[in-house]
Amino acid sequence: MTNLKILCSLIPLALLTACATTSVTMLDTSEKYPPSKKIEILLTKPTKPFKVIALLETRGAVNTSLPQLLENMKWRAMWIGADAIYPYESTTVNVPQGFFYNPWLGGYQTIGGGQAPIIKGYAIKYMSSEPLKLYESAKASFEKKEYDKAIEDISKAIDYDPNNAHLYHFRGFVYAIKDETDKALVNLNRAIEIDPTPAENYVLRGMIYSQKKIYDSAIRDFKQAIAINVTIEPAYGGLGNAYLCIGQAEKAVETFRQGLELLLNDLEKDKSADKCLRASWYTLNLDRPEEAEQYAKEGLSSNPILNALRINLGHSYLIRGKKNESFAEYRNTLEQEPEITKRQFVTMLKIDFLMLKNRYPNMSPSIQWVESKLGL
Repeated sequence: MTNLKILCSLIPLALLTACATTSVTMLDTSEKYPPSKKIEILLTKPTKPFKVIALLETRGAVNTSLPQLLENMKWRAMWIGADAIYPYESTTVNVPQGFFYNPWLGGYQTIGGGQAPIIKGYAIKYMSSEPLKLYESAKASFEKKEYDKAIEDISKAIDYDPNNAHLYHFRGFVYAIKDETDKALVNLNRAIEIDPTPAENYVLRGMIYSQKKIYDSAIRDFKQAIAINVTIEPAYGGLGNAYLCIGQAEKAVETFRQGLELLLNDLEKDKSADKCLRASWYTLNLDRPEEAEQYAKEGLSSNPILNALRINLGHSYLIRGKKNESFAEYRNTLEQEPEITKRQFVTMLKIDFLMLKNRYPNMSPSIQWVESKLGL
């Protein structure tokens, strides 16, 4: 192909991308990838394992179209070796009218003002085959509650891909399930160090800080998660719980109200046991125990052995003074989950009672009554 033909072939692309520019911030400058031959534009979060390799921001001139911005973002992402781009935010900035001197016309010309578009996105690299196999194996082990095997496989995957934030998040999550909170924090800190953008990392780390009673750090993480993604509903639940634990009931109630509002939108489409669990906890703290009872029962209809639902159902009875009914649900929890030791069960109740008593100072009976009735 002659130089003239090459130049002519580039003219349409130059015209298309000249009205937009994309800045690239590599998350790990030590990693280099060959340019991609093709790239996807994702409208939803990827379903297969991935890592974010760069943050992208594409700015257009006034009245630049969305396809032009996306084409420029895609073109820049191809050069850094991304497999896909995931645009996550679209905004505009006001550009005032201006003017410039045109030497060819021998005078000044005006430049029209208006709204200039901006798109922010992630440049994504999919996980390669070997660590992907290990990741899938780890997930399968986790589903079977073989947590040590899950950690073993995910650790091997990390050996292949030591800068994948998603893998550290998963290993941190498994450690959290095992109640090995210090190891969980090490992994989540590493995940956030590699990629500080996913709100889910801050939510999980905030929950671990709450479990360790480091409430100031927990509150900071939950707020950061909400700052990244204002619709991440579990962050509101965690933040409300942290407020309750430090006795700030008014802040907790407002936070729970926001969380419930977000959750109700999802509950209309999907009344899973997990979502019913969170809805029952929100309504318990919003002084709506009848609704809490209803959500707990709906959740138990789809998952009758989810002990946290039975505990919330017991709470809904207890704060209305129905001692016998509450006792029956707490007892059923022990029967349904035999692997929960008595000491662990009392610990769970004490945490809940701490929060509920800060919300309902005059609630009766106390945890001591529950302990005596259960023979603990």
